[in-house]
Amino acid sequence: GDCGVGKTSIKKFVEFATDKTQTVQPTIGADICHVRLLHASSSSADHDRNIVVRITDICGQDTFRSVARQLYRDVHGVIMVCSVDYADSAHSLKTKWCDDIYEHGPDAVYGIVLINKCDLLHDTRLSDERRAQYESVMRQALQFANA
Repeated sequence: GDCGVGKTSIKKFVEFATDKTQTVQPTIGADICHVRLLHASSSSADHDRNIVVRITDICGQDTFRSVARQLYRDVHGVIMVCSVDYADSAHSLKTKWCDDIYEHGPDAVYGIVLINKCDLLHDTRLSDERRAQYESVMRQALQFANA
């Protein structure tokens, strides 16, 4: 997704590195982490069913798109992120990010569209106009995800 949609915050949440008092710095290039997903059973026989997922947080700036394109080669799945407070972010998923994945990634890639910052819709100080803009972004993203 584009810059500022919250990709880094999501990655930090998934790797349990969230410190709500700390400001998240923008990613430059790419930042990679590995997260072990444990099988629900605690039995040692199920240890082989645990998997390690590589999460790559790719910078949303156009100057780093060549780096991103190289990282698409070996992916099995992608999580594309847009944000309700950035009107063009849902449109960019289709016109920029998805096209890059189709062109530079493997033939079969699973994908998820994640709409970030939805909590902003519940802000009581939000104007009706701004709320309508946020809802429009959500509708665009949902239409893209269902296409």
